[in-house]
Amino acid sequence: MSKSSLVFNPIFSKTFSKQLTKIRDKLRITRIKQKTDEIIIQPYRNIEFGAGAYRGKRKDRIGEDRIIFTVCKQCRIEGHIKYNNCDNCNLIPDETVRFWEIVEGHKY
Repeated sequence: MSKSSLVFNPIFSKTFSKQLTKIRDKLRITRIKQKTDEIIIQPYRNIEFGAGAYRGKRKDRIGEDRIIFTVCKQCRIEGHIKYNNCDNCNLIPDETVRFWEIVEGHKY
């Protein structure tokens, strides 16, 4: 099975979920949810790694917002475990995408 035909399981951090519930713009919420769905289907497509506080995590843009996430298999292969410090990492399957937070463009 190729990387593109595999659908990944999402895990949403408490921070991500809390940030999403605080957003009052329904269109923005819809766009963020659509983007997370796209990422779950193709998490490796042309998406950059973050820097600084987001080292070891990937980022994808939706308008002014950025979604910060990791692909568990890639995190393990690249040695990013030390940056992401996930709880129960050894219990999470490789085919998992962990969504960390939503960052407004001017706060990145």
